[in-house]
Amino acid sequence: MTAWLRRGAAAAAIASDRADLWPAGALAWLAYLGWLPLLLAVAPPQVGDVADLAVTLYSSGSYPANVVALAAAAVGAFLLLAFLAALGEAVVARAIRSAGTDTPGAGEAALAGVAVLLLATVPVAVAFAWLLLGAVANAPAVYTAPGPDATVIPRLAATLVPQLVAVCAALLAAQTLGGRLLRGALAARGDRLGAALSGAAADLARSPARWAGVAAVGWAKDAVLVVGSWALLAVLWGPIADSIGPGLLTRPQALVLLVGFVAIWLILLLVGGALHAFISAWWLIEEEAGERR
Repeated sequence: MTAWLRRGAAAAAIASDRADLWPAGALAWLAYLGWLPLLLAVAPPQVGDVADLAVTLYSSGSYPANVVALAAAAVGAFLLLAFLAALGEAVVARAIRSAGTDTPGAGEAALAGVAVLLLATVPVAVAFAWLLLGAVANAPAVYTAPGPDATVIPRLAATLVPQLVAVCAALLAAQTLGGRLLRGALAARGDRLGAALSGAAADLARSPARWAGVAAVGWAKDAVLVVGSWALLAVLWGPIADSIGPGLLTRPQALVLLVGFVAIWLILLLVGGALHAFISAWWLIEEEAGERR
């Protein structure tokens, strides 16, 4: 445990000393979860809006082609975000490792990383499917039951405790599996990719606890960063939202607030990039420690 914590402290030292890692880490963080606080602060999705969209899609003359097109767009957006996240991760890993000529290029490593990320999301997709089925089954009774509207979501969540626990477990498993396999994929060229992934899987099976520990720290970091960024951006966006409308350009104070909001969001992205580089460095240090055993 002490050695594991020392490796974490070494990773933190690398991330704090290497500011050149932060932009690539920010790209990976933005594609992974960094977009979420901005969406929740500026345009949080509403249950009514989702219901209206569903009705519009169903009543459209192009149904079900419009649903298929929307699903295809969602899959395409997910693949793009996965590629950008893997690309940022590949750049960080190459910079930390001081990659030589025998390592894959960032583009090649990113493509391999996308395959690993898709594999790692399988348990999460299964758990979310179970959660969605449970929500669909319980939502009518919860929404029609007497009670304040503000308690609808907590009451629905109370009926989905097993599914929510399964989602949390699947997220931790995906973080652990994806984190270890991804570093193996980023370090091997195409002809050695299979062997690298096999070695990473064997290493994960030998000592799952230390890898799960790094994944849990990364998960906690993500949760704190998302919630903290969302809370700060939501507070800052309030007066800006009240000022947006006709004649915005004639209100200098609103423009100043908007520029400040964007600047703070970019700073939060850079903070996320630095923390992402810290977790990436920890994965790589753990990988090197496993190779020495």
